[in-house]
Amino acid sequence: MKNWVGTRNVTFKLNEVESLVKEKIASVGAQEWSQVCRHVQEIEEGYIQKEHIIDTYCESLTFNVNDSSDEDSCGWSDEDDENQD
Repeated sequence: MKNWVGTRNVTFKLNEVESLVKEKIASVGAQEWSQVCRHVQEIEEGYIQKEHIIDTYCESLTFNVNDSSDEDSCGWSDEDDENQD
């Protein structure tokens, strides 16, 4: 869909994109929809298989919030910024 619309979008206006999307959707046959649905299901299965890994890492994330204006949020000093040039 994205490539099809992208190759035909010459005006770069939202109305044109919407029209192209509707045109493409109207032209999609049963076989193409079946292939797209199968592709989505494969992607979802991959996410399900990796979900426990993501959960493990997300559970161990820690965010430190420093409300002091004396320090830059990335930990660099003004001197570090000057030396990067």
